[in-house]
Amino acid sequence: MANNRTAKGYDSIIYYRRWAECLRHFPDDLRLAIHDAIDAYIIDQAEPTEDIVRFSAFAQIVEDIKLDKERYASTCEKRAEAGRKGAKSKHNISSK
Repeated sequence: MANNRTAKGYDSIIYYRRWAECLRHFPDDLRLAIHDAIDAYIIDQAEPTEDIVRFSAFAQIVEDIKLDKERYASTCEKRAEAGRKGAKSKHNISSK
């Protein structure tokens, strides 16, 4: 099952417009801290230690990232299963 993860973090994520719209209203220093925390989470699965970051938009963004990865893994598994079924039916038709 493909999960789009490296040894510790993720190879890629979807960055949503709603995140940018939310974060642009934060003070610059907090916005930068949240972006840095997101980067650390993506690369190393590291959680922030500062409460102001942990209890900000970061928490919802990480939940979105996790849900997206679960959906992606589920889609990959369904497509792999469909591919196996398709290959079986082609093999059975050609062997008759």
